[in-house]
Amino acid sequence: MLPRIKCLIGCGFTGGRLLPKAPGTEGSLVAMLLGGISWFYVGPIAISILFFASIVAGFWSAPWYIQTYGDDPGSFVMDEWAGQFLSLHVVWLLPEHTVPKHTIVLFTSAFLVFRFFDILKPFGIKHLETIPGAFGVMADDIL
Repeated sequence: MLPRIKCLIGCGFTGGRLLPKAPGTEGSLVAMLLGGISWFYVGPIAISILFFASIVAGFWSAPWYIQTYGDDPGSFVMDEWAGQFLSLHVVWLLPEHTVPKHTIVLFTSAFLVFRFFDILKPFGIKHLETIPGAFGVMADDIL
């Protein structure tokens, strides 16, 4: 039962079914939507809670994923969740009574910028993927 839970959490509860050719984009999109909904209904602190929860969930489920599917498997997206939630912290810069339309534009921009950097991995970030274990899987997307 525990391996199934680790699999479900590690794949971001979608298993790559929405965008099977782009699991990283799918994971980031799901995280952005979850972050947006949480921000509107709970507030900015929800983004920080989701960020830290995704780090804990990622480090908890990554070793099982690596052992089962090999180094940095595409279906493991908890690292994308952590990176996407970190990029969504830009909403902390907004004034308290910002128009929802502006917030949506900012969330969408954070998603696009995160995907840009996640795909290109500039400034030596690609090197972090060579670190073995859960740290290597999680670090490149968080940075």
